[in-house]
Amino acid sequence: MSRNSSSRLGLDSKKQNPVDDAASIPEFSFISPTELVELPSRGELYPDSHPLHNKESLEIRFMTAKEEDILLNESYIKSGVVIDKLIHSLLVDKSIQVNSLLIGDKSALIVAARISGYGHDYNTKVACPKCSEKVEYSFDLNTAKVYHGDDYDEKEVQKTESGTFIINTPLSKVKVEIRPMNGADEKYMADMLRRKKKSKIASKLITQQLKRTIVAVNDYDHPHYIDTFIDAVPARDSSYIRKVLKKVTPNIELKDDFVCEQCSHEEFLEVPFNAEFFWPDR
Repeated sequence: MSRNSSSRLGLDSKKQNPVDDAASIPEFSFISPTELVELPSRGELYPDSHPLHNKESLEIRFMTAKEEDILLNESYIKSGVVIDKLIHSLLVDKSIQVNSLLIGDKSALIVAARISGYGHDYNTKVACPKCSEKVEYSFDLNTAKVYHGDDYDEKEVQKTESGTFIINTPLSKVKVEIRPMNGADEKYMADMLRRKKKSKIASKLITQQLKRTIVAVNDYDHPHYIDTFIDAVPARDSSYIRKVLKKVTPNIELKDDFVCEQCSHEEFLEVPFNAEFFWPDR
C-alpha cells in the first residue's frame, strides 16, 4: 500500500503512536476543595497529646466519587464501619484516629460531609409519634445547632484540665469522674446491641454506658473498683450521672418542627440518621 493510500485511510503511523498521543494531551490537575468544620467540643475535652487539643475546627475535603464508593462498600456496611471509613477518607490530617473523636464532633463532620456531598435538603420518611403513619418529610440540615456541652451548674460539676468532669452523687455521696463518649465507645455499644439482637441476651446498656464513661470513683481508677461501684450504684445516682453526662457532652442538635399530614400532630423531631442520610436516591 502506498503512503498516500495509507494517509487516505487514516492509518498515519505518527497519529496512532500512543506515546505521541499522550504527549499531546494537556496536563490536568484538580484539587478537591476543603472546608473547616466547627467542633462542638472546641477541642477542650481532648488530652494534651491529642491532635485536636484546643482546636475549634477541623479541615475535611468535600465528598467525591471515591467517598461514594466507600458508602456503597457492602463489607464496610455489614461490619458497621462505613461511616468511620468515610470520615477517615475526608480528613485532611490523617494523624487523627476516627475512633478518638468525640461523638458530637463526629456528628458535626457527618452533617458537613452530607451537605457538601448532596446539599442541605434531606428528604426522608418519618413515622408520626402519635399515629405511626409514615410520611414524606424534608429536613433542612443548615438549621443544625451546635451545643458546646456547657449548660451545667458549675457548683455541682467540676471540669478538669484533662477534659473530664467530677461530680458527687446525690444519694451515696460518692465522688465520680466521668468523660463524654467517643467513637470507640459508640462502636462498642453498637456491637453490643448487635450481639444482643442475635443471641437475645439480657440488655446491659445502662451499666455498659457507665463503665465506658466513668473514669474514677473516689479518685480510684482501677476497673474492678469502678465495676463494683456500678453494680451497686442506686438508681437515683445512676440517673443523675447520666443526666450530667448528657449536659456536658458537646453535640449537634438536629431537630425540626414536624407536622403530621395525617393526624395534624405537631412535635419537634430529631433528624433520623438512617441509610437515606447518605443515599438520597435510594
